[in-house]
Amino acid sequence: MSPLLVTVVLLNALAAASVLFALTEANKGVPISELGVFLTVTVGLLGLSIILIAGSMIMA
Repeated sequence: MSPLLVTVVLLNALAAASVLFALTEANKGVPISELGVFLTVTVGLLGLSIILIAGSMIMA
């Protein structure tokens, strides 16, 4: 398995875990300002995985 593929899969798994954590915390009544941190991390991780995939396509 390609190291790039493993990296992208792990980044997406971390993004999914961050979303699930934010949703469970929202159900507990945590203010949305604190949840914004986890959602920002999610967007960052997904953006990084897109950049990695695009970079690998350009290099190929």
